[in-house]
Amino acid sequence: MNLKDKAESIIRNNSRGDFTIPCSTLYPFQWNWDSAFCALGIFTYDKERALKEIDKLFEGQWTNGMIPHIIFHHDDPNYYPGPSVWESNTTPLTSCISQPPVLATIIWLMVVHGLSDKVILNKYFDKLMDYHDWFVKNRDPYNKGLLSIIHPWESGRDNSPDWDDALKAIHVRDDLDIQRKDNNVIESDVRPTDDDYNRYMQIVFKNKGFEWDSKKIYDEGLFNVCDPGIQFIFIRACKDLYKLAVFLERKEDYSTIEHWIDHYSRNCDKLWCDKINAYTSLDIKTNKFYSGISSASMLFAYADVGDKYQKYKMLEHSKRILYFSKYGFPSYDPFSKDFNQKKYWRGPVWCIINFMLTIGFAHIRELDLANKIKYHTIKLIEDNGFFEYYDPYLGLGYGGDNFSWTASTYLVFKNDYFM
Repeated sequence: MNLKDKAESIIRNNSRGDFTIPCSTLYPFQWNWDSAFCALGIFTYDKERALKEIDKLFEGQWTNGMIPHIIFHHDDPNYYPGPSVWESNTTPLTSCISQPPVLATIIWLMVVHGLSDKVILNKYFDKLMDYHDWFVKNRDPYNKGLLSIIHPWESGRDNSPDWDDALKAIHVRDDLDIQRKDNNVIESDVRPTDDDYNRYMQIVFKNKGFEWDSKKIYDEGLFNVCDPGIQFIFIRACKDLYKLAVFLERKEDYSTIEHWIDHYSRNCDKLWCDKINAYTSLDIKTNKFYSGISSASMLFAYADVGDKYQKYKMLEHSKRILYFSKYGFPSYDPFSKDFNQKKYWRGPVWCIINFMLTIGFAHIRELDLANKIKYHTIKLIEDNGFFEYYDPYLGLGYGGDNFSWTASTYLVFKNDYFM
């Protein structure tokens, strides 16, 4: 079996009817951005099934427009926190936070590669407008031009050093009954710590106490950080949503999307840290930067933001980091004291981030960087298999094996479905 066939087989084996789980050992439900990326991978070989993946993701959308980060189409006792913890009171049951809004970009890439049914696309467009509008109203309630996350899980990069200062400010409680299951099947040295989970769950319980009122959580919650990854992904998603609006001749929506693009692009300057000459995370509660550079910082190119000087400095960082990594882009700056080459989002390479970085650098015509990341990613998978994440120096695979979005990245790169 060649590797493209292997990738397709992994996704089919992880299919649960009309949606795809990330992998059977760790994540038994439908995850928001995982599922979106899987849909693009599936689109390379089965367009009808790919649209079912999107439909199933939209099935979990709340009436206020939010697409949750987990959709529980069924229960599974081997995952924590499950639906009984979140208590969403929705059908289907879901978590009560979101994830990086990649979906508009994924759907636009499908249009680029052949999706032309305007009945389907108009339905998707309406749902995407509601989702983006939810982000604006609920993660930027004071219209600052900065999108917050109210939990590290919303970033998709759970234990990134970007959240260290904000999490350290949360008092650790010893009385919480935290029943995490992930470290029963995966070595603890490649996962978030128990201390991390204690703080994660305190945020969840605090926000439940606010009945998930976004304004109260923004003002009084335990965690409120602007993530450059979310900011940049949202800007790129709005740009692709605008292309979709033009394709569908939805002229009445042009000005709204144009405003989102302009407003959130201009305010990226507020995420520029002069101390390190880079974009980084900003703690809204303390108005302090985290003085480190993550792979999410490099998504400036994906959004195509920054003045000439900012782009120059970010490209310097990009080239410096890539020079010392054998297999694509580490999730954190290897020169940082916080770097850990095997611990989840504190250093390992994630193929899906490599995918977005490739798109970004190609878009700003840094083709050497784009091609280097693309071919390093392909080689990483071909040499080491379809893991959740990898050691940037050794290529060793960590986390879940036979991982759906890694398989999808391979298919997208091998089929040139990303430009």
